[in-house]
Amino acid sequence: MTSRLSDPLDLLRRIPVPEPDPARMQATITAARARFADPPPAPPPAPRRLGWRIWLAPAAGRLRRRC
Repeated sequence: MTSRLSDPLDLLRRIPVPEPDPARMQATITAARARFADPPPAPPPAPRRLGWRIWLAPAAGRLRRRC
């Protein structure tokens, strides 16, 4: 049989347990809720201008007909 000095459970029971800190617990809960909350909605996409793509459209049509 193991002695009291070498019993692992007895050694674990002797470790002092800190008192719970309510403010720290609340901060942890708040941080976890913020982490798992839905992200804010993304802003709407900026309107796109055709710009240089207008010049590519006729060439793309010609390429498609060749293949």
